[in-house]
Amino acid sequence: MIGRSGQPLLDIPVAEGRTGFIVVGGLNPLAAVVEAGISCELKSLSGLEKFSRFSTFDETFRRYMDALR
Repeated sequence: MIGRSGQPLLDIPVAEGRTGFIVVGGLNPLAAVVEAGISCELKSLSGLEKFSRFSTFDETFRRYMDALR
């Protein structure tokens, strides 16, 4: 979803001279934008977490499978 310059997008404020852009399903579409030479600034809407708090997919899957037993 792409907003209008300086206008809120889904009640999220957007600064004058900027455009809001909501991406569903990851950052791959934004990677394509950057590869096309368009600069982007990414901001989390709900907060940031330290990378060290995340686990690998394999670890998460193992915990899930262990919980099912």
